[in-house]
Amino acid sequence: MAQRNISKAEHGNMRVQITCPCCGSRCKVTASRKMTDLVRYSSVQCLNASCGWSGVAATEVIKTISPPSPLHQNPALVPPQMTADEIIEQHGESSQKNLL
Repeated sequence: MAQRNISKAEHGNMRVQITCPCCGSRCKVTASRKMTDLVRYSSVQCLNASCGWSGVAATEVIKTISPPSPLHQNPALVPPQMTADEIIEQHGESSQKNLL
């Protein structure tokens, strides 16, 4: 059976890219820690050896686009819903394709 390369970006396997705020190169996550049910802190490091930047990134779930199944709903944890028009208004037309 052929094995899939999960590191390679392909349909259905897109990974979030964190870019270095100093040089714009890709960063790798070296560790992460759950802060709350909606927030996670990650230690990140620039992959550009001549830059060498490292820092902390925060990932936060802020809006719900499609609500979960009733079997998995916890009203305390589900972020507020966001319509397509609100997404366009907040992030611009080009970002809508990335968010949906």
